[in-house]
Amino acid sequence: MPKFSKRTISRYIKTDCKKFLALELYRSETEKKLAIKYGMPEPIVARPSANIFAKAGTKAEKLVYDLIKQEFGDEYSIIFDKSKKSKENLLELFQNDLEKKLFLIEPEFLTDDLLEIFINQFGESLNNFKDKLSISDIRPDILSVMIPQKNELYYEVKRDGSLQEINDDRILLSVIDVKNTEKSNSGYDAEVVLYSILLTIWLEENQLSHKYAVTNKSGIFPAALKVNSFSEQYEPLNGINIHEKYNELLSYVEYVEHDQLVIALRNVMINDLIPILKNPEDWENLEWHVGKKCGLCDWLAYEEWLSKENKDKVTEKHCHSKALSIDHLSQIPFLSSAMRKVLSNDSLDTVSNIQKTSGEEDTYKKHSKLKIDSSLIPKRANSIKNNDTSYEDRYIYNMPKFALTNIFITLNFDPSTRIVSSIATKCYWQEFSTYEDRKRYTNTRSFSTNSFFTEEGNDESERDMLFYFLNQLYEYFVFANSKENNPHPEFKQSTYHVYFWDRTQYEELKKLIGKHIGIILEHKLLKSLIWLFGTDEVLEDYQAVKSPNVTFIKDITELSHLILIDMLSKTTVSRA
Repeated sequence: MPKFSKRTISRYIKTDCKKFLALELYRSETEKKLAIKYGMPEPIVARPSANIFAKAGTKAEKLVYDLIKQEFGDEYSIIFDKSKKSKENLLELFQNDLEKKLFLIEPEFLTDDLLEIFINQFGESLNNFKDKLSISDIRPDILSVMIPQKNELYYEVKRDGSLQEINDDRILLSVIDVKNTEKSNSGYDAEVVLYSILLTIWLEENQLSHKYAVTNKSGIFPAALKVNSFSEQYEPLNGINIHEKYNELLSYVEYVEHDQLVIALRNVMINDLIPILKNPEDWENLEWHVGKKCGLCDWLAYEEWLSKENKDKVTEKHCHSKALSIDHLSQIPFLSSAMRKVLSNDSLDTVSNIQKTSGEEDTYKKHSKLKIDSSLIPKRANSIKNNDTSYEDRYIYNMPKFALTNIFITLNFDPSTRIVSSIATKCYWQEFSTYEDRKRYTNTRSFSTNSFFTEEGNDESERDMLFYFLNQLYEYFVFANSKENNPHPEFKQSTYHVYFWDRTQYEELKKLIGKHIGIILEHKLLKSLIWLFGTDEVLEDYQAVKSPNVTFIKDITELSHLILIDMLSKTTVSRA
């Protein structure tokens, strides 16, 4: 049976891929037989290091719960377990006016009956679905019993998601979800809106809506601002009494734009999720596009990221293979889904068809980005089909004219939590020569790709990963600058250049080095590499390194039809 969980909605909103939604609903082992029945491909986890983010998130939740228990005690807070008895205790607690409780942690109230009522809100019944729908992990992290503020208006969340002003003295409830992040996003916010609607239905079905009201003052608690999942520490709350501590804790909450999110949620349920559950066999005809949102999708199956074992699991129904086999337009770099739709509507629906265009066609004038890139898109298509490149001086202004040692670095990191889970590097080297004797001195070396992982979500493991990475860089430079490897009599020092995919990865590496700078400086060999990344912690003058020998590949490829996919794939972080 398909499974409906909190991550189903949030991940779909972030990926915006209907095919992903269908495959995610049917992904687990319990749905495996049905997935085979509908011809769905097996999920292939390409980046095991992504589990570091999940582990860190679980630790962050526990730290926030520990903080609440420490500051408010059993009198004002309660943590529920995941047993059937827990649901009965929750109902009994509500029937007793919640006593003095301010925080209910992980209260689980969703049942199959409640799911049926929720689906009914959208004009459908579970009986109309092809397969029985199950539920999993649908519970808010924290349910806050609000202390109303004077002169503030509160709005009740109704069972259909609409809002109504509260003009009575009912107990006000607020749904709070803990995320190991510094800032929320629309996917996380949608989870909160979903919980709020379900909680309202639960109150009404248990004849409790006359005593309680779920408010739109619900949101995300960005745990990264208050706790450190790596060091497993948290900062105590400020305040001399319960009310002051309560207000200080909730001051971190980012409240959602409920009225906007409920529109998006209804649209997802009515136009996307429900049609899939009614006709799951049509999943291959759903909208899809291979793009930048697919990096952590387990159905992308980009073979350069996979281990030898997982490569054997790839089928033509996995998205990357499918894109290649049907000559899908998403192969063209920086071509968005919207741009692809415009081209496809005018029968320019394959890379081969784009290759035949000049960029002057009227179709390119129907979308602003197509118009801007009209001269580049056909050239990119031609590069893909012919597996060649061409160089235009005006596009490669920040590429080095020549370097003997070229180092490629890529990072896997969560932009919201700033957790770096893995680093990979590859190096190409050529021995020193002058222009006149370049044909005599021709030795080269292509170092194998090296990947380094944060095996555990803590500072020590992160530091170990960074040390292994810096040691590898040190080995590159020792080899490149060895006179034994550079026998030319005029050799003094190898020239070098470093490549990142984009500036964000470069900045994250600088921050990571800055975080562990104290220990790095204790190592004579490693500290000699810090200048390469120009961290603020070691530069007396913040402008001391204005232009290090670093190039951001994305800047180049966005402005040209230079196709560098093969090179980039070789430095992707993966476990081979």
